[in-house]
Amino acid sequence: MKKFLAFLGMLLIGAGAYAQEASKGPDFKFGFKAWAYGVSGSQNDYSYDYSHIRIRPLLSVGTENVKGVVQLEIDQDFGKESSDAGADPGTDNKVVEVKHAYLEVKDAIVPGLTLMAGLNGYNFPVVVNNDFGLFQAGYDFGMGKAIVSYIKVDEYEHVEATEADPSVDQNKDVTAYALDLPIKLDKITVRPGIIMIKGGKESTLAQKASMTNAALNITGDMGMIAFTASGAYMSGTLSDDGTTKVESSALGADIGVDLKPADGIKIGVFFTYGTGNDGKDAEKNDSYFNTLNKLFGANGTTSNTGAPDGRLFLLENASITSVGGYNSGSSNENFDVMDNQYGWMAYGINVQAKIDKLTVFVQYGMASTVEKNSNGDTGIGSELDTKISYLVAPKTDLFVEGAYFMSSDDMGVGRYAEAENAYQIAWGLTTSI
Repeated sequence: MKKFLAFLGMLLIGAGAYAQEASKGPDFKFGFKAWAYGVSGSQNDYSYDYSHIRIRPLLSVGTENVKGVVQLEIDQDFGKESSDAGADPGTDNKVVEVKHAYLEVKDAIVPGLTLMAGLNGYNFPVVVNNDFGLFQAGYDFGMGKAIVSYIKVDEYEHVEATEADPSVDQNKDVTAYALDLPIKLDKITVRPGIIMIKGGKESTLAQKASMTNAALNITGDMGMIAFTASGAYMSGTLSDDGTTKVESSALGADIGVDLKPADGIKIGVFFTYGTGNDGKDAEKNDSYFNTLNKLFGANGTTSNTGAPDGRLFLLENASITSVGGYNSGSSNENFDVMDNQYGWMAYGINVQAKIDKLTVFVQYGMASTVEKNSNGDTGIGSELDTKISYLVAPKTDLFVEGAYFMSSDDMGVGRYAEAENAYQIAWGLTTSI
């Protein structure tokens, strides 16, 4: 990794020198994001601690109306046994990944039309937030944009039929088609959108799926009051193996309101909701967040988040560890249960005070499932979060954060199937330049 970083540094320095010398050459832009932090936590007899470093260097090269963007990701955990999974002495592990890599053309064919193709992120509030193979066309009509997206969720196998047996259908793909229309109206932005999800006949993730998710997001900032409100309705066939056809009719919503009574002070309230599935009907699954995490996450598992996370540090995966870090699979240390199959409901309040370079944030929230589990339980518990950060340089913070989860019913949060309290503390440095 050290050799790669040295090569990357030489490349960026050379590109910068070239950009300065060439009067009509390409336009080079550089970016850099980094997180370095330590984490420790405990739940009953189980405790853990590790450190994590994650760096995302970005290079953008453009000329006239065309640009290419490459963003890499280099990440390592300290404290793992395997040298492939964690940093060893010498730290020369093969851990360089591609985060984003795409081409973009503005004013293509007609003025105002932008075309983009490659590996990029797609985000729609309360619906999806992940990186994909993505083709996109957007038209800017002044007060807003019309954006059409072709999202390749899973390719599986590029060969769908063969000469030997043309009758064999090997369509295992999962593809999404999206249309969203963000419109700016003075201090309010309205963004309606619709996503259609199609699954191949042999898809293991969404066999013969045909789902439609219609959503609306509204944001506004009127000075003393700022808000965001999102709602979505998802319906259609989730899977059909020829024997059992699973239908879905699910709802998701999120509302957040911030009141700014004085300079540097912000008081917020929030509410998040997603319908669930009690499992009593094999032909019906109305679980909202659980389904979206499987459809838009990696490998069809809810531990690889495809839907947006919430605000609570542990229960909704909003702590510093959300950018990446140690995850032991079934015993997920970040305690993220927002994608519970029984549904999700959380609400709470937070307060933020900013005094010069110091920012203090405190939050309290309560969470439960929408449907009862087999024991008749719905209560998950409550959570108290706090974060203190200090600006040590432009866009660079030194921080410490803590979260304490107070369990309610036996809902299997964290490591244990029974109700157990948990805490997590993290500290470190973040920058974005």
